[in-house]
Amino acid sequence: MPLTSAGMLAWLDHISGPAGFDGIAPRDDDMAAIFGTMRAFVVATGGAHG
Repeated sequence: MPLTSAGMLAWLDHISGPAGFDGIAPRDDDMAAIFGTMRAFVVATGGAHG
């Protein structure tokens, strides 16, 4: 899980780029993992921005 906003942005850039899923469309379990990671980040950071 990313620990900073910059880390979260880098992770999101990676998974949304062409190498993020090795050129294949994400599956339902991939999407669940993505949203779970994003939710964990928001909870861990207290919803802080910046």
